[in-house]
Amino acid sequence: RQADKIKRSILFNTDKLPKDSNILILHGKQDDRVNYKDSEELSKELEALNINNKLQLFENGTHTLIEDRKKRDEAIASWLNQYI
Repeated sequence: RQADKIKRSILFNTDKLPKDSNILILHGKQDDRVNYKDSEELSKELEALNINNKLQLFENGTHTLIEDRKKRDEAIASWLNQYI
């Protein structure tokens, strides 16, 4: 149901996030489950709310980013080292 999707989707609930959040968004442009443009929109919404975020798109990445697992893992490790 659309109402449930809206209720669960971060795209429709960014205002509920703590303002001091640090959010890493990784998305494959070949994802056939979730359009990468949703992540672009999320990043813009977070920026509008002054919530720190980084969007990294993987040109050949699918939903799991398995094709770019080394770059994916490096991005996660770098983000965690910076913010945790």
